[in-house]
Amino acid sequence: MNPYMMLLSDYYRLLQKYDFTYKHKPGKDLVVADTLSRATTDSELEREISCYVHMVMSNLPATDDMMARLRMATEEDESLRQLKKTVLSGWPDTKRETPVKIKEYWHCREEISEIDGILLKNEKIIIPSSFRPEMLEKIHAGHMGTEKCKKRARDVLYWPGMNSQIEEMVLKCPTCLEYRPSNQKEPMIVQPTPTIPWDTVATDLFYWNNSNYLLVVDYFLRYFEIAKLPDIKSSTLVTYMKSIFARHGIPREVKSDNGPQYTSQEFGNFSQEWNFQHATTSPYHPQANGLAERSVQTVKNLLNKAHRDGRDPYVSILEYRNTPIDQIGSPAQLLMSRRLRSVVPTTKSLLQPKVIDEDLASSKLITKKTFQKLYYDRGSKELPTISQGEQVRIKQGKIWNPAVVTNQAHTPRSYIVQSPDGSTYRRNSKHILKTKEGNSQSFGKEDCDDPISQSNEENAVGTEPANDGDNAVSTEKTSEEQLPVTLDKQFSASPLKTRSGRIIRKPNRYKDY
Repeated sequence: MNPYMMLLSDYYRLLQKYDFTYKHKPGKDLVVADTLSRATTDSELEREISCYVHMVMSNLPATDDMMARLRMATEEDESLRQLKKTVLSGWPDTKRETPVKIKEYWHCREEISEIDGILLKNEKIIIPSSFRPEMLEKIHAGHMGTEKCKKRARDVLYWPGMNSQIEEMVLKCPTCLEYRPSNQKEPMIVQPTPTIPWDTVATDLFYWNNSNYLLVVDYFLRYFEIAKLPDIKSSTLVTYMKSIFARHGIPREVKSDNGPQYTSQEFGNFSQEWNFQHATTSPYHPQANGLAERSVQTVKNLLNKAHRDGRDPYVSILEYRNTPIDQIGSPAQLLMSRRLRSVVPTTKSLLQPKVIDEDLASSKLITKKTFQKLYYDRGSKELPTISQGEQVRIKQGKIWNPAVVTNQAHTPRSYIVQSPDGSTYRRNSKHILKTKEGNSQSFGKEDCDDPISQSNEENAVGTEPANDGDNAVSTEKTSEEQLPVTLDKQFSASPLKTRSGRIIRKPNRYKDY
């Protein structure tokens, strides 16, 4: 049926409820023509449209030369040529009838117009394909972030897929990647709670009042031992740790950072002779050794306050060991099953040994950690997974430098990465940025299993709670004193090593190629 006949039929049904009489009167007899009989004039409308067109064209943020280039590029763009033709001749009734090249404009067809050879979406210029790279560069000239660039572009320009292209451009910009902010924090990985005292300990070195100190703290008890060191040699560290282990027993596992004292060959021999596992955390990620870092902060507070008041610091440490922890018992009670006699008057009955239920203490510690994780995970999210061979950026100081992931480390959220100069590092995902800079490639000629080296980076150490699972046994030596070099295999059947155990590799400039 003709659509006009359908419209008249609808009008007929609407008028059926009225009772009126039709009378025909010739037009020549009408003194004043009725509304439907009046002939309209387009002069006023055409004048308004012309004024609007001139206003839009005069307000376009482009020079005459740029407008001329846009007209030429629009004429050369096949899809915009088709779009212009469709706008002038009229859009089809359905999207299916629309030419394939301009279907992506169907949703905004009512907003598209053509003025003086340039296509507009409302008052925004529709950019031809050949002009889009240039416009992207102009939009990102100030190296603003993704959302700022999108808002700037959406204010004056339009083309299909503009938002995704802007996002991809910003994520590939080397300058923006180099100065990108730090990664968002990831959900906490809760450290396993030991079931017996002095089973797992953490250790760290700290500096206070012009002296170096060793700290060893138990994961189950929060009981710590400190010792003032005459120097920070590995041999001195091992001697004082032996003294602590002789008092409380040898732990099953010792966790530390990647300081040269802990990654030395002497400390490795110590762990083998005394039969305990040694685990190192990811470099420059102090949260993985959070208990030791937090204990260092506690000890420094005790020492600072005692020094300020002129009191004996050992009394402060004694009182700390006698202070109960969340209705579980004091560190001294958990370790020695008794309260320690101190300067605070205590009855003899309270000093009697009393065994504390370790299972109950362990369950309460697990509950406490659960609540800590609940609050810490607010505002956190998992970072994207990283694959072997993927091109990334690693944070060195405050700069993100390019690197390639060569392997996944043995600890959670840790990867082995290789920099353009051939150096390899172990880094936590917190210090790795996934980018879209290009296809994965490998820098240098070294294998993924090469030993790890540390460059001379600035190490900004924090004291956040532990949220990383870098607690497996590490066999890597990560001294920061030298870069890896490659030894020519034809002159040596077995690789040469330094005193600390690092494989000596011949520099690239001495290779025969």
